[in-house]
Amino acid sequence: MKAEKQAMSAMDLNTWARSVMKRLSKQTDLLSPVTAKHILARAKAFNPTARQVLVDVLRSQHGDLPQDHPAHAAITMLEQPDAVTVTVGHQLCLGLGPMYVHEKILETLALAKHWQAKGKQVVPLFWMATEDHDFEEIRSMHANGQVYRYASAMSGGPVGKIPASDALPAIASMADDMAHQPSLKPWIDAMQSAYSCGGGLAVAHRQLIQSLYPDILCLDASDARLKALASGLFKAMIKQKPLMKSATKASALWGDEVDAMPVPFKDSPLFDTSHPGKRLRIVAHEGGYQNKLEKWSTKDLCRLIDEEPARFSPDALLRPVYQEHILPNVAYTGGAGEMAYWLQLIPYFKQSGSMHASIRLRQSVTFWPHAAWRKYQQLDWAIADLHGDLASHRQQYLQNNKAPDLDDSRLTQQLAGMLEEAYKHHYPSLKPRVDGWLAAMEKHERRMNEAVRRNLSQTSDSDFQRMVHVTGNLWPSGNFQERHWTLLDVIQQMGPEAMDTLRETIDVKGPVWWWIHP
Repeated sequence: MKAEKQAMSAMDLNTWARSVMKRLSKQTDLLSPVTAKHILARAKAFNPTARQVLVDVLRSQHGDLPQDHPAHAAITMLEQPDAVTVTVGHQLCLGLGPMYVHEKILETLALAKHWQAKGKQVVPLFWMATEDHDFEEIRSMHANGQVYRYASAMSGGPVGKIPASDALPAIASMADDMAHQPSLKPWIDAMQSAYSCGGGLAVAHRQLIQSLYPDILCLDASDARLKALASGLFKAMIKQKPLMKSATKASALWGDEVDAMPVPFKDSPLFDTSHPGKRLRIVAHEGGYQNKLEKWSTKDLCRLIDEEPARFSPDALLRPVYQEHILPNVAYTGGAGEMAYWLQLIPYFKQSGSMHASIRLRQSVTFWPHAAWRKYQQLDWAIADLHGDLASHRQQYLQNNKAPDLDDSRLTQQLAGMLEEAYKHHYPSLKPRVDGWLAAMEKHERRMNEAVRRNLSQTSDSDFQRMVHVTGNLWPSGNFQERHWTLLDVIQQMGPEAMDTLRETIDVKGPVWWWIHP
């Protein structure tokens, strides 16, 4: 198994994110690379009390692990006053979700090891989106051409509290469908074990991640102790509204791309999660605040934040701010969509003066099974050709093979000249019959042209069939492979050694596009 590096620009991967980040790089230190000086300053600035609370939370959340598990050593490292975190995050997708989640985790692990080798106390951490409420986005998993779903149909409440056992019927179906593929059994067994934990999805997700990547810590930031650390931050968002006040500058910074900002600025970036099965947006109302069930004055809401901090949850825009408030974080690795949230925060971080991570656009990976790789090598394609849609490739192929256009009516036109001379000129009364003959001939010629084009395209050893196979590998179901394939697909298509190659390949020199092939 080999790994080959391609430039993302070769296929316009993450074009929007790269262009925006380049344009804004002089406007913020969010895009600065991690340095030893940054690590030292971040560790020094992190409140010792907050560090101890964070360590205590992580110890309690990892308390079910064996004493020799690497997580315990990582927590002990984080307890040191010069330690920092490098972070990645994602939703609690069934089976961890698509392959780019694994790629983000591996890149974060590589970044931590890079700095550890330089003598720095850098701890990798996975931020679990346990308070997310969009259940539909996490309930499905594509694998082996099938779709598997959670049994429950919960909506509205924090997904981390959904019973993990709701996933077991889907995993049982996977086990039945893939019983003839023994290479998949270890991962299916790991899923069955994790989702049989007896707790919620937050616990199951952590166990599943650490069964595959034991060196990364997993944090459920809904813990009341962490929310208490952020109570001052939450109250400031209610009283001074610093995020809302940064909206105008954020919009100006984005310029013509302002419509691409993923999150609208709100008077309140908080949700109330105290009502079972609900996550209620708190909005400004008549000088105070309300959700759909309650109303408060500003003073009463702030008092409630002090008394019950765990009931309040940050929205998508406040989440990175909350993350940086409770972690000594120096780097966050994510995709283009995640970068957009952080780029919205440039004016906020500037005006608040708070320390924050550097954001890193993640690397991308494409796996090439043996057949797809062989067919790609047989094609005379540049890398940029991989980005074209199949219809345009088919048209180019047909042109190269001198296939007639559908509307090519040369034979009909030749016949028209012959009929003009033989009939219409000498027998004017036969004109309607001749015209009907030509119309029918034109329809038949179009059908023959279509048959010729189809025959050329369907020849099993044709370049077009190679194109079909290659683009189907790169864009399964119209999605870029890493957004559709799961770990099960990689193992099924290429074997467990493909993941070994991926682990050895991902480095800290991104963003790049890796190909893994025979």
